[in-house]
Amino acid sequence: MPFQEFCGSVQLLGTPAATVLRGLVNAGIKLPILLGNGNLTYAQMETYKSYLPPDVLFAAPPSIAPEQLSRGPVKTAVQNFVGAFKSAGVRPDYSNAWAWDPTMLILSALNKVGLEASASQIADYINGLRSWSGVDGQYDFQKIPQRGVGEDYTVIVRWVAGDNRWIGLSKLGGVPLK
Repeated sequence: MPFQEFCGSVQLLGTPAATVLRGLVNAGIKLPILLGNGNLTYAQMETYKSYLPPDVLFAAPPSIAPEQLSRGPVKTAVQNFVGAFKSAGVRPDYSNAWAWDPTMLILSALNKVGLEASASQIADYINGLRSWSGVDGQYDFQKIPQRGVGEDYTVIVRWVAGDNRWIGLSKLGGVPLK
């Protein structure tokens, strides 16, 4: 059975998500709930903690569940990301990760093309990338224009309220753990 058919799917953020979560808990519904990745922040989960259903799942980037990554350039990128935030005394979540790769891509472009690069030179550099590794996965802008990375770098995670963290439930691409 595909994962999407296994659990209910609520692609809401913030207050609308909170309203739905409260309603589910008040109605006694105990199905696994798949929330949108915009809720993958410690602050958001803290807000929801008094009315979270038992199984709150997310489709997340690799940076949220680094333990699911095998050795390689994406794991190295995630370790560098986590290390940079740890050295600043911050435990990173999706709010940090969503801006990390675009920033690193621009820095990579400026390093390659030069500080005087035009916007079109930077765009040409990025659009030509085929195997650039970031915290969201292995980017290939020729295969996946505009985005660079696809669902094959998605990990299904569960929020563990008692530990205040997410744990990986799948391998990359949402493939179940065995």
